Amino acid sequence: VEQSAALDALHREADRLGFKYLSLASAIERAEALLYAGDFAQARQALERATAQSEKLGLRTLRAKAEYLLAAERRLAGNASEAARHGSEARRLLNEIAKEAQSDLFLKRADLVAILQDSPSPGGTAPSKN
Repeated sequence: VEQSAALDALHREADRLGFKYLSLASAIERAEALLYAGDFAQARQALERATAQSEKLGLRTLRAKAEYLLAAERRLAGNASEAARHGSEARRLLNEIAKEAQSDLFLKRADLVAILQDSPSPGGTAPSKN
């Protein structure tokens, strides 16, 4: 909860200063913290907002991460079909970026490997529902 509050403060300050990428990245990290804390409803809401905003801004890497986390949240909520759809979209976005860059090096980034491997949840382990 403490990490979530700190990330929320960072998100708000970055947003206030007009740092769109940092604002969105911190919002996604906050949603991931909420997911790990077991607050699936708030995590989902934050991720849906982040997905829409990243699409609007054209920030495909952040959108892929948000889609991946939505897949994890949906999987944990027992909705396998929505989880598969979000996971597929995350991988599609990353493959599209790599194709445009004409390099697979992009796909070897540590923060993107889990998305491509389609781990069941962030970090590869399911958050508890404490």
